[in-house]
Amino acid sequence: MKKLLTGAALTAALLWSLTAGAQGILYQRVPFASTPNPVGSGARAVGWGGAFIAVADDATAASWNPAGLVQLITPETSVALSYHNRLEQLTFEGYNADAESASIAAANLNYASAVYPFHVGEVNMVASLNYQRLYEFDRSLKYTVRGANSLGENFIQDRAFDQSGALTTVTPAFAIQITPQWAMGLSVNFWGLDSLGGGWDQQFQVTETLNPGLATKIRSWSENQESYEFSGVNYVIGTHLKVQNFTIGAVYKTSFEADVKYRAKNELSQFAPFNPALNYTSQFNQNEDETLTWPESYGLGVAYRFSDRLSFAADAYSTRWSRYILHTKNGDLNLITGDQSTNVQDTWQARAGAEYLWITPKYVFALRGGAFYDPEPLADQVNQFYGAAVGGGLVYQNLVLDAALQFRWASDLKGEQVENVQAITNVQDYFGIVSLIYHF
Repeated sequence: MKKLLTGAALTAALLWSLTAGAQGILYQRVPFASTPNPVGSGARAVGWGGAFIAVADDATAASWNPAGLVQLITPETSVALSYHNRLEQLTFEGYNADAESASIAAANLNYASAVYPFHVGEVNMVASLNYQRLYEFDRSLKYTVRGANSLGENFIQDRAFDQSGALTTVTPAFAIQITPQWAMGLSVNFWGLDSLGGGWDQQFQVTETLNPGLATKIRSWSENQESYEFSGVNYVIGTHLKVQNFTIGAVYKTSFEADVKYRAKNELSQFAPFNPALNYTSQFNQNEDETLTWPESYGLGVAYRFSDRLSFAADAYSTRWSRYILHTKNGDLNLITGDQSTNVQDTWQARAGAEYLWITPKYVFALRGGAFYDPEPLADQVNQFYGAAVGGGLVYQNLVLDAALQFRWASDLKGEQVENVQAITNVQDYFGIVSLIYHF
């Protein structure tokens, strides 16, 4: 009986630490379903491989480099629709766990904008209002863990993790042409105004059987439900300089303190078939107003126009993920790792792309392609992601139609943890987008 009680206590402690970690600061970890690095929107930009900081010459400029808006000479409006499919193949280490695949697929409104150029004297200015879907959080995973506890008793755990949500912004932007070659721009991102893009939810369930079989001693079930409501404001400052056939663009996205409303509900129940005295159910709820320091980021881009038909661009971009800190009443933690690690690595992206135009009296056809290096942050290292994109476009009278497909992948990623179980992961990430722009 003493051994049985000890085993029950250890099992309960394990499950409670997994499901009720919101009491402390060890549970809260938020994996992204899309790239966590800041990128802009639009099918034309995606077709360039995201090398758009120095180009930024369509209605999506506010999301890449607001200074590029000065290149727009007529009022216009745009809308972009996207489809995202991510497949993760995981092989677990540390426990005898089944290899599993997790996938998500969703179609969304990715971007919408209205742009109005105007003049004050001889100074060109442009104002725009934009909506952007920036980050995806949908993930779903089920797997089974087998092992033995410290008493040598076998156990089986069935685990299920679900996460859903997104972050969107409503963004007014303004650009001014200071000289014929030089422009400056500013975007103001208001996060969380859209009810469909103002946060994310997580749910983690564990069902455990201790000593499975006819002599089963304990069955336990636990569930942790968490929700995060996110709101805040930050700024995007951009500059755009033309030097003969070269264009140089730079952008800086400020850090900001986001308000996060954290809600958690944790339940644990235990059933002992041969000892009803060990049966129990408990529940813990927590509501907390937290603050999240969102990291700053900055990038530099260069574009070169070989002719009216052929252009090339390259970008370099960095995000300071080491400053991505959630401030709770129990202490600070980095949401990348879900603990108090201060060794989360900053990331550097590199992107390159090109565009070729076929110009006819009535139509302009475009072919685009690009490639990029887009690592994801992790403790003490980065996960190496690579990608390629291809796209095309059509300009007819006042209409511009663009489409692009992006493939982003990573192999043998080490260091990812799925609820305390180490995993090696292969990722295949498909992103398709269609944009329509109308010039008035």
